[in-house]
Amino acid sequence: MPLDIARRFVDLPRELKARYTRAQDYRAVHATEPGKRMIADLLAFCGLERDPFVPGAADETAYALGKQRVARRIAAMLNLDEREIMRLAGKAFDYPLYDTEENSK
Repeated sequence: MPLDIARRFVDLPRELKARYTRAQDYRAVHATEPGKRMIADLLAFCGLERDPFVPGAADETAYALGKQRVARRIAAMLNLDEREIMRLAGKAFDYPLYDTEENSK
């Protein structure tokens, strides 16, 4: 971290320092190949591309909205736009994460 940025960082309130550090951590994970696979898997699991509403099932709707909130947080921490989120979520299916009979065909 350059000295002038480091000095400004020292003067930030504790909450802003924590938020900045957390965002750096997300970016550090996303910068690695395993991290990219993990983020892609989480975004796909959270289902941002699907409608969360389940008619007549408030609990299922709330559950789906909660999963989508996690994806939005990840996306915000990585400064991803909607197109990039969908690209990463779709890419999750390109990674054979588990050695299953289906993956070995």
